[in-house]
Amino acid sequence: TKLRGDPRAKADAYKTRAKIYRRLGNVELAVADSRAAMRIDPRIPRFWGRRYFYRYASPEELSKAGLIALIAIALIVVFKFTIKPPKK
Repeated sequence: TKLRGDPRAKADAYKTRAKIYRRLGNVELAVADSRAAMRIDPRIPRFWGRRYFYRYASPEELSKAGLIALIAIALIVVFKFTIKPPKK
C-alpha cells in the first residue's frame, strides 16, 4: 500500500510499518518498507542499512545527547574550579 502525505512523515510511517512487519515475520515486506523509507528520507544514513530500524537512536537524538553531554561537562568544569572543598 502506498502512503500519501509529507515526505518525512511518510518515511517515518514506512519505518514504523517495517518494524511491525519484521516482528510479524514478513521479512520481504519489512525490507521493501525499509528501502522506501531510505529512498524518501535523507535523514536516514545509507551506511547504517537495516540497523537503523532496530531500536537504535536516530542521528537527531544523538546530536541532542551530545549537546547535553557538552553542557554537563562544562558545568562540571566550572563548578569544580569555583567551589572549593571545605578544609578540615
